[in-house]
Amino acid sequence: WVVVAGQVLDVTKFLGEHPGGELAILTFAGKDATEEFNMIHPPDVIGKYAPDACIGMIGSGGGGSGGAVAGAPAAGGGGGITMAEVAKHNSKSDCWVVVDGQVLDVTKFLGEHPGGELAILTFAGRDATEEFNMIHPPDVIGKYAPDAVIGKVGSGAPAAAPAASGGAAAPLLDKGGHGKARDWSKNEKNRQMRMQGEGRIHGWFGALCYMVLGFMKEILFTIVPQKNITLSNDRVGLTRSAMFLFIF
Repeated sequence: WVVVAGQVLDVTKFLGEHPGGELAILTFAGKDATEEFNMIHPPDVIGKYAPDACIGMIGSGGGGSGGAVAGAPAAGGGGGITMAEVAKHNSKSDCWVVVDGQVLDVTKFLGEHPGGELAILTFAGRDATEEFNMIHPPDVIGKYAPDAVIGKVGSGAPAAAPAASGGAAAPLLDKGGHGKARDWSKNEKNRQMRMQGEGRIHGWFGALCYMVLGFMKEILFTIVPQKNITLSNDRVGLTRSAMFLFIF
């Protein structure tokens, strides 16, 4: 299962038919793939190629038997794991760390870590989000240590009671911020404006012109917004850097 724009999709049968290969989907199995999906797919692609994959919408998971999906596990209670509890697990034989709000039990993973045990033990019982994200891609936990996630950071207070009513339209899971699908109403208008503005020169010559224009935009957007720039009459270094980026 994957989540796209608030929809829960069962793509098991679609894996072999996916033009980009199975791995592209399996990388986000059990996760929210909205951001990555929208970067490379038009908004109507699910309806066209996998209309039967949608099995529900993201939500609180509360309600009666009608709101549950067959085969879905029961939701657990509780309000998460407190940082005080995480702090107790700070040894080589019992090592927990926090990354992006997730509590990880990495005791068994210590010996397998490519960067060595000490790199993890330094943050045993603590939040390692900032340092972790500086050197790791966002999907590394799901790829190499998916079983390490044991819960999420929270207050430890009991969870609120589920809603008393459900139904086929009742949401399945709660993931803040993703219950609302993106507004694509301006998508076509923006595309037309973009094509009218940058599609006037046709053929390979037009492609070359817009490629050069794109390079120049990237150079300007890279240099101009920097806060540590000191304006002076010496443009040699700036010009050399710009030309180097433009050529190579």
